[in-house]
Amino acid sequence: MFFLFVLHQVLRSGITIMCLQAFPGHRNTVSCLCFRYGTSELYSGSFDRTVKVWNVEDKAFITENHGHQGEILAIDALRKERALTVGRDRTMLYHKVIVLSSM
Repeated sequence: MFFLFVLHQVLRSGITIMCLQAFPGHRNTVSCLCFRYGTSELYSGSFDRTVKVWNVEDKAFITENHGHQGEILAIDALRKERALTVGRDRTMLYHKVIVLSSM
């Protein structure tokens, strides 16, 4: 489980942080986060070797991608629902995020 925190209030004596929403789902440490430009989509990479996509505005899980044989170390979200990840397995993967919708 990882938590998305926002800075709520800065005081002279320290910083107060308030948790707005928890996004459970990863089974291991979250190693990287990235927002897709111009959207409310948050991409998270984890030591559980998965990339998860979240909609922060709707507070919802969108989808999950697999592919690395080792922990994910870095992630960058691109336009048109694409992401690049780098893993401890010494590979860089190009993910096409497919969002399934039901009508």
